[in-house]
Amino acid sequence: MKTKTQHGRACHRYLAGTGLFVLLTSCFVSILLLRVVAASPGPVPRPPRPAVTKVECSSLSSAILGRSVSYCVALPEDYAASTARYPTLYFLHGLFENERSWSDRGGQEVLDSLVSQG
Repeated sequence: MKTKTQHGRACHRYLAGTGLFVLLTSCFVSILLLRVVAASPGPVPRPPRPAVTKVECSSLSSAILGRSVSYCVALPEDYAASTARYPTLYFLHGLFENERSWSDRGGQEVLDSLVSQG
């Protein structure tokens, strides 16, 4: 029968060998994954989606503020040639933002996607 000390040494040797095996296996798998990732062509580029809307920016004089106020409006592509009435959605920019923040941060792409989906 093994004493506690002998059992502990045997267990330690076993764990040391197992630890080395796990370490080597982890290194091998990591190297293999790096090779697979390096060899992959990367994400497939998507063609740009055609714009459904156009953003027009301008300014108007405000008698109340005593200065010119800038604004942007997103219009359907056929707005100039159409006689249809369209719903209106107003966006107010927040602190440290401006009238172009919405479109500069991807708002037009989101709107185009929603309009395309109906």
